[in-house]
Amino acid sequence: QGMSAIDRRINRLAADGTRRLLVATARGLYQLGGRGRSMWTRHDGLPSSDIHAVKLISGGIAVGTAEGAALITSNKSGSSRIKPLGRKQGLPVRAIWDLAQAADGALWLASSWGAYRYDDGDVQRFSVATSHLQDDWVTALATCGDTVFVGTYKGGVTRLSRHVDRWRGTPLAGLHVNLGGLAVSSGQLLAATMEGLFHTDLGLPGGKLARVGPAGNATAVLAQGAHVLTGSRDGAVSRPLR
Repeated sequence: QGMSAIDRRINRLAADGTRRLLVATARGLYQLGGRGRSMWTRHDGLPSSDIHAVKLISGGIAVGTAEGAALITSNKSGSSRIKPLGRKQGLPVRAIWDLAQAADGALWLASSWGAYRYDDGDVQRFSVATSHLQDDWVTALATCGDTVFVGTYKGGVTRLSRHVDRWRGTPLAGLHVNLGGLAVSSGQLLAATMEGLFHTDLGLPGGKLARVGPAGNATAVLAQGAHVLTGSRDGAVSRPLR
């Protein structure tokens, strides 16, 4: 099944380096390459066919939709099993805008009501009310080890770090982060924002974000080796990562 058969309203892409490409669209999740099913929709068990986000995680595929999240796992024969993540699992949210898996295996979900950490049935919410975030509309997530970076629509980027059994939120910049607009690569945090592309070296103290290149709406970011590809309303441009 080629790209010509895929719905043209593409929301997100994910790849695993084995010639498998996942394409999240407004009418379903498509898989190019790999084994087994090539498309999943609401009729197959997803909460919705409107797919906002997709991430390859250990053991399967994490999917964010307009009506909640789901995990897709496959057996050796290639057949798939879908596990919804919704109210029954302690996640009382609908639209999921992004997902990320931390080093401890926990799955993080971005919603309009904050960020949620899901760990084998245990759910924890991070929001303005819990004093972790500056804004509840979480648009993007990225992880580095057990540290989680949370991008929001109008509250910028917050670093969530764990100290024993408590989480601490540290604001990094007051920016407007676009959907799926955070990435970690080669020790750098990259943020695609309405103000432009920003980055910080995670090995330096403070971790404040600085602009890379000109101002303007950076709609997407993808790290490619020593370069970073930035999307905008005018196309895409590649520049050195450092």
